[in-house]
Amino acid sequence: MQIPVANGGTMEFIYSEHTFPHYQKIKDYIHNTWCFICPFETNRQAAVSFEALNDLNISYFLNADASTNNPTRTILAGDRFLQLNGQPIQPGLFVLNTNSNVGWTPNFHLSGGSLAFADGHVEFSSSKNGNLNSFIQNQPLATNRLCIP
Repeated sequence: MQIPVANGGTMEFIYSEHTFPHYQKIKDYIHNTWCFICPFETNRQAAVSFEALNDLNISYFLNADASTNNPTRTILAGDRFLQLNGQPIQPGLFVLNTNSNVGWTPNFHLSGGSLAFADGHVEFSSSKNGNLNSFIQNQPLATNRLCIP
């Protein structure tokens, strides 16, 4: 997401208020759009094709500032059900600071969510153990731009 469209990337889409162009870019590697929908999310359905993909066919945010410099700590993507200071984060671009008071919205994944890291591992974070803010505080960059579908 840090490479311009002219060079095969999606950088210009970061500020477009849409997340789906970033997911469309990987169609040569993933052949089914169903993997972009969380099985627990009943309000959204997979797109019939990559050409038909839009934000309503995606359950996961993307971190526009993810890098491979520290992949075991860098959040690449995660469940979109985030809240800041008790208020749900709306779709679009969200600027996340490492000192933000972020949590999971209640009533989804037992008040928790999954985070995918740049090295390929995934971790579940529960609101009960409060480790989401620990993951956020451990980000290599102090500010991360999240593309929320």
